[in-house]
Amino acid sequence: RDKKHRLSQQDSRSIPWPADLVRLPRSLLRPYGSNLMARLKSGGGKTMTEAKGNKTGLIQLVAGIDSEGNPVLEKLEVRYQDQAGTFELLRSPLFVRNLAAGDIFTCAQDNPANYQVIKRSGNLVIRVFRKDDIHELEEVLTPEVAMLDGSLDLQSERALVYSVHVNIGFSEIEKVF
Repeated sequence: RDKKHRLSQQDSRSIPWPADLVRLPRSLLRPYGSNLMARLKSGGGKTMTEAKGNKTGLIQLVAGIDSEGNPVLEKLEVRYQDQAGTFELLRSPLFVRNLAAGDIFTCAQDNPANYQVIKRSGNLVIRVFRKDDIHELEEVLTPEVAMLDGSLDLQSERALVYSVHVNIGFSEIEKVF
């Protein structure tokens, strides 16, 4: 198991799973292969729309392992690139590591746990978790992040995901958070 893609048991108990995360039995992911992709395709694992030549859609990547040892998949909004298996991430993820909005990456069609960044966007992902309702915190943070030319990419009951470009500087970002 790859430790950088693993969620701790404490994380999986204290954070509710947002609707865009899917739990799959471990047997479907051993080995990663066509059975998994057939399951993803039939269950909405990939969807695509096209507007003015821009193909966008959803793909699923392995975000970690839950407390029972089962892989957890997160749906990510992407823009398909000209080269097959290459995507631009449109919004930063909640759990998938090593990716931020605007990054261009490859992912083998038969292995959602194996992705590789080709080009970094320069965006930082800032994840905010709270046990209680996060709405009040979002009302304060989002306007401050917008002043840094950042964006709120995801909001759930107890989590927020922001993207802010690294050129803003860590001291400015730290003032907000």
